[in-house]
Amino acid sequence: MERKKTIIRLINYTWNEVQEFTATVPSADREKESLPHDWSAKDHLAHLAHWQIHFNDQLSRKIKSDDPITDLDKENLRIYNLHKNKSWQEVMDMVDDACQGFTRHVKAMSEDDLNSVEIITAISNRPLWRTIMGNTIVHALSHLSMLYSGAGDTDKAVSIQERILDDMQSLDESPRWRGTNIYNLACAYALADKKEKAMYYLKESLSINPELSSWASQDPDLETLRGLPEYRQLFPPTE
Repeated sequence: MERKKTIIRLINYTWNEVQEFTATVPSADREKESLPHDWSAKDHLAHLAHWQIHFNDQLSRKIKSDDPITDLDKENLRIYNLHKNKSWQEVMDMVDDACQGFTRHVKAMSEDDLNSVEIITAISNRPLWRTIMGNTIVHALSHLSMLYSGAGDTDKAVSIQERILDDMQSLDESPRWRGTNIYNLACAYALADKKEKAMYYLKESLSINPELSSWASQDPDLETLRGLPEYRQLFPPTE
């Protein structure tokens, strides 16, 4: 299966959506002060750029070893503090650097590279293309969905996720992969407070990939669904 063309199309789509979002941020909000529990748009974009540059460095072997991060919340707080005083333009320069560097890496890869489990040894339990999807496409679009939902544009919050589903599903036929993609769409609907659609896709995802149930029962992205009887039926209390 040739995945590279689809992956590049998804990468271009994602970075175009990031650029489109940045154009919607009013000038008055671009230097907005924030708090560790209440990020501004600039904080979200700095977070995405930081992690993407880190991933780019892994791909180029600038990072020789990867000690596992045992506390992701602590690490994200460190990243927030590292960049919170940067200007909007400095963060935009980070985003451009992250995008251009990553696109160069992927264009230089072969199909064998994308299917390799050895390029980044710290994540050798899955093919590289899956890590690319999670670290770049899913990560970035999840943050954009949160930002659009927070700004009241819930239709945009879910449409940016809906438009990639067919391409994402085409990359692999395994139930684990297909169920996870549908689950991510359910999360986007839940974050946008579109409960009916969220429940529809949540049920579908769990029917395809039951392994998701444990995480889904506690996933904060599904908080808006907790009070629904049909949600509670999916996750009955354990004694």
